[in-house]
Amino acid sequence: MRETLKRLKGWRTRLSNAAFAVVGLLALVEPQLWAAVVPVKYQGAVLVVSALANILLRQVTTGPAGTKV
Repeated sequence: MRETLKRLKGWRTRLSNAAFAVVGLLALVEPQLWAAVVPVKYQGAVLVVSALANILLRQVTTGPAGTKV
């Protein structure tokens, strides 16, 4: 796992944002499926966690996206 994270250095923030975008599109296109995956009362918390994850990734990023510094 640690080795995989090392190989993803420079791409983690982009990959997490892409994953959050896919989830957002799922919520827009198929709201019932989104509600089945994440109950309505937790959907706001999921958005907060995704934002915090992006903030954390930006804080630990040492270089431009796509580069290994």
